[in-house]
Amino acid sequence: MYLKVKEAAARLGVSAASIYRWAKLGQIPVRRFGGSLRIPEAVLAKADESRTGPLVSSSILTLREAAQYLKVSRTTLYDLVGRGLVPGRRVGSVWRFHVGQLDEFLRGKVARR
Repeated sequence: MYLKVKEAAARLGVSAASIYRWAKLGQIPVRRFGGSLRIPEAVLAKADESRTGPLVSSSILTLREAAQYLKVSRTTLYDLVGRGLVPGRRVGSVWRFHVGQLDEFLRGKVARR
């Protein structure tokens, strides 16, 4: 059985953009039906079990993905970054976050400027 991109994203707790990016990079197998991508449900079942495979191998997150990862709003994440509590880097006009540094933040190892 195949799932739509939005369904797969919701099941994994990531954005649809992440699914498209992983598909483009060849990190997840996809099938094209007409003009839309479908993700095999078996691939998602493996990801649900392990959460360490290629589906979560990207250690760099967008602001939206980082907010989802931390389970906070984007506004809260902007505030935490502005106060120097969460390390992030602005690349052009977008923010990027390293998963390892977010994990350190969650463990209480706050990085001050």
